[in-house]
Amino acid sequence: MGQIITNRTGRVKIFHSGVNPEIVIKAEQKKKYLLFRAELNLDPKHKFNNDFAITLQAYEKNGLAKEPLDMGTVGKPIDLADIIVEDINIDSILFRLKITDNKNVIKGWADQISITLDDNFSEGAKALSDQSDTILPIQETDQISTPFKLQMIPNERPKLLLKARLNLKEKFKREITTKVFIYTSVIRQILFTYLADEEFNDDPKKKQFLQKIKDNAGGDLEDPPEDIMENNKITDEGHEWIEKATSLSLSKPISFNGKNTSLMDEFTTECKKYGVGDEDEN
Repeated sequence: MGQIITNRTGRVKIFHSGVNPEIVIKAEQKKKYLLFRAELNLDPKHKFNNDFAITLQAYEKNGLAKEPLDMGTVGKPIDLADIIVEDINIDSILFRLKITDNKNVIKGWADQISITLDDNFSEGAKALSDQSDTILPIQETDQISTPFKLQMIPNERPKLLLKARLNLKEKFKREITTKVFIYTSVIRQILFTYLADEEFNDDPKKKQFLQKIKDNAGGDLEDPPEDIMENNKITDEGHEWIEKATSLSLSKPISFNGKNTSLMDEFTTECKKYGVGDEDEN
């Protein structure tokens, strides 16, 4: 294996990329969760004590972190198989590995470990990730000051960032009004950015997202206007297309509480629960 690297704290860096990585993590995106397995092959040159404990933790950068998982000890390491992770998408999951002594002092570590796609473990995992029913991956983070924010980076899927510790992720999932308000805002913003920002002209994720929007519209949405910008401003036709695309996304048929409906229908029903008489409107 490769060279041993230590830092001034005496911690040994565990290699997770390149030739002969010491840990390999393979994953498959299911519809409601992520399934992964981790294979460990520590280099004996590290000379860790056999009783040193090994743990692996899944997390999102600047976001949610799961409880560390036991991978045994250096003397008796355990590969992890078919581990389920909820609330973190295959596009944003990372892992950190720690090796600690009996005083919980870190002796070895690896951070920002990304997954390795493996056809034998995950048939079509990348395609599933790219074409997932999850049109907008969600990540909780403490790096934003507003309740939510859209993150768009060329060649990456758009991501909805939710402020951590507000329980907003659960509200987004379960409360139809929260979901529709946020969804309407970010879908408009994604479409506007993709159609108006030249930085995304050749972005393959743009093509995938626009196709997903058209699929959601059930054949009722034409391609966006070719000449959507005029004098550095989006045209009226462009604005109309974005509004139509957003509206049709909200009207996509879904299964909700055992019935066929749509986000907009459920939103309308929920709002009418709080109807007021004309005399109360002011």
